[in-house]
Amino acid sequence: MNIAFYHNLPSGGAKRAVFEMIRGLSKRGHRIWEYAPKTESAERNFMSLSDYCEKSIFFDSHQLQPVERWIPLITPYLNLAILIANFTRIDRMSRYAAKVIDAHEPDVVFVHDCMIAGPPHILPYLHSATVYYCHHGLRTYSQLTQTEKKNHKSVGHSSFGHVKSQYYTQAGRIGDFFRLQTEHRNIRAADYVWTNSCHSRERIYAMHGVDSKVVRLGVDTDRFRPLNLPRADYLLAVGGLQPFKGYRFLLGSLARIPRSQRPHLIIAANAEDSDYRGEIIEMAKHLNVSMEIRKIWNDDVLVDLYNRAIVLVYTPVMEALGLAALEAMACGTAVVAVREGGIRETVVEGRTGILSDRDENEFAAALVSAINNKDLIQEMGKAGSIEVQQHWQWDGAIEHIERALERVVAGSK
Repeated sequence: MNIAFYHNLPSGGAKRAVFEMIRGLSKRGHRIWEYAPKTESAERNFMSLSDYCEKSIFFDSHQLQPVERWIPLITPYLNLAILIANFTRIDRMSRYAAKVIDAHEPDVVFVHDCMIAGPPHILPYLHSATVYYCHHGLRTYSQLTQTEKKNHKSVGHSSFGHVKSQYYTQAGRIGDFFRLQTEHRNIRAADYVWTNSCHSRERIYAMHGVDSKVVRLGVDTDRFRPLNLPRADYLLAVGGLQPFKGYRFLLGSLARIPRSQRPHLIIAANAEDSDYRGEIIEMAKHLNVSMEIRKIWNDDVLVDLYNRAIVLVYTPVMEALGLAALEAMACGTAVVAVREGGIRETVVEGRTGILSDRDENEFAAALVSAINNKDLIQEMGKAGSIEVQQHWQWDGAIEHIERALERVVAGSK
């Protein structure tokens, strides 16, 4: 097949999954051209696709950066204006990109998420057969969380505080409405929609009335594997420093563990919201939680961290799938996670990890149970590695993706 591959993904689990898809399809003899908006070199170079694509074409979109400095009464609405301006710019770029892609006459356009808009703006403008793979669920989740974060800084208890809170909240509501309408238009333009979990499939249908197909991902078990290293005295969290990753909840849970038993926390982050980083550092100090933040770009370092951790702690809000949990399991490390979102489809409760409701006392109890029962955690780690080997291998996932793409191509002719 001649596959046009369009994406605008940041570093992280989705970009890693895309890399494995491209590598696997390329090794099976398919011709792949990559198309993407230009991004910062760090984002583009993370799991670069160029070695497995015949050609890579990047488009200028000139995105404006949100204002990070907090200016009372102004910042939320200024960032709302920037959001709308960026959507307009990327829409203009997408019209042009669609013409370029269609002119090359691919058998199928395999479209992946946009870090700005979620379902990419290019979908309504493509005339070739399109498959859109939705990695992150719906963008309004993070938009709502960001809004709540800003409200937290501004809410007062007086009537004036209530009015001010409503004023700030309105900017978030307008942004959410704008994003939702754009998502709705874009996702409904795809010929086929695929996603990574039953949780994501249900959310897509609930929000947009679009039926999607669950196409499972995998883990590179040649890289993420047990190294038989001695366990260190830390908990590991993996994921960007962003509000929807649930680090406030995690710190609150750790604070409920007696100080004599409270382990050190390492957060391995690939990206960050600078304001949020400062907030959780201050929160950790206030709660007397020992915490270290590491910026991780190197897989070997990440694999070492997985292998030495007591457990992986995983607390994102309604995460679409949870690739970090699968990577930890592949390394033979048990997972303690919140029982919601896609994590219920990756962690086998009681066998490869411990799941808890989003309750700080309950989550703290789960962590104490893990810390005090090393034999159980060791057995869960072994079971997790077997689970990934049996059910989450990329070879099987790529074969499934290839067959599904071939059916799309056959149906479009």
